[in-house]
Amino acid sequence: MGFSMVLAAVFLVNLWAAEQVPLPEYTVMRANTPIRVDGRLSESAWKHAPRLSPFLMWDGTGAPDITVCRMLWDNRYLYVAFECRDKKITAKFRRRDEPLYSSDDVVEVFLDAAGDLKHYAEVIVNPKGVLFDAYQVTNEAGDAPSISLLDWDMKACRVAAWIDRKAGVWTVELAVPFSSFPWQLSPPKGGSVWRAAVTRYDRPDPPSGELQHYAWSPPYRRGWPHVVGRFGKLVFSERAVD
Repeated sequence: MGFSMVLAAVFLVNLWAAEQVPLPEYTVMRANTPIRVDGRLSESAWKHAPRLSPFLMWDGTGAPDITVCRMLWDNRYLYVAFECRDKKITAKFRRRDEPLYSSDDVVEVFLDAAGDLKHYAEVIVNPKGVLFDAYQVTNEAGDAPSISLLDWDMKACRVAAWIDRKAGVWTVELAVPFSSFPWQLSPPKGGSVWRAAVTRYDRPDPPSGELQHYAWSPPYRRGWPHVVGRFGKLVFSERAVD
């Protein structure tokens, strides 16, 4: 069997495995009090918001429980919080839209506000709070972008991060404005469903080691979260937390 045939067989096995795994679903509660985006996650609402189900490895196998993500919303924003335990925190880039994904520890959120798996916003943040954003139009196969709008900026997006090297933890806080989504004519309401991928990449120590790819909904492709059929579901709720 040739090498190309082996790759094709592996791809088909992964595709079959992905189709057997139910998609995760998360209920996004309303924030009853203002969220100050400072990276500290100090508001009581974050303590009461449920966490997303534990992250897995990219292939669906178990992963260490070192990544916690929570979400909230109000009339203007979707708020996303990450808490990442990390023995060696790596963040080299300092300017917006630099290729954070190439060498930094990062968290990623892909958001499909229409829920049709045809296009989505891509938001990536490193431990210094540096933002990369783009808008992606998916291909017919649903496994890669056909058009990448790299110059697109999520206007009015607020982001902050906090590093506690002594504790080996870094946190990220995002406020994603509903007004920034193309074709999104109004904010979500109770019962609205978005599709989303939520991912973390942990750089190895030493650098020659293996990159760790953790995901809320595993894409079954290492280092490649653009498989839209594996995007989980975000269900917006009118239930509020303080």
